[in-house]
Amino acid sequence: MRKHFFSATTCLLFLFFTSSLQIQPTTHEQCSGDQLLADLVIDQKNDVQSVVYLLNDVPYNGTAVRHMDGAESCILYIIENGVIVKRWGFFSNGILSREEYFKDGLPHGLSIQYFENGQKALETNYKSGVLHGNANKYAKDGSTLRVAKYNLGNLISEKF
Repeated sequence: MRKHFFSATTCLLFLFFTSSLQIQPTTHEQCSGDQLLADLVIDQKNDVQSVVYLLNDVPYNGTAVRHMDGAESCILYIIENGVIVKRWGFFSNGILSREEYFKDGLPHGLSIQYFENGQKALETNYKSGVLHGNANKYAKDGSTLRVAKYNLGNLISEKF
């Protein structure tokens, strides 16, 4: 149990410091977690969007990793009481590919996707799983391609 607490705490500290300092760990550190996401059992409630991850029939707490094919090498999940609270993706070159926050297992708050050069590709805001607020798309050079505003999933304004 103590090992589990230590690794989850270490992971949370790592995520805090990498987000504030933009320090990138090695690929080995990025793609390690307490469990493989595939090893967790999904308990899906009546609501299609409501998913709880279980380990030994108990809601899972800790980190889980999913290894990917292609440019994105892995996605690291922070799970509390069986529900995803944060998801980070990494390219095979060690650069952060995405950072997403969740509430009650649904995207909530800021979500950012990056190009392999480290520039933002997409920056969106969610409220309970639907687009809400600004949604900006960027070019690899950092210039803005699209600025949009949503209100609970409905497009309010858009500028190219």
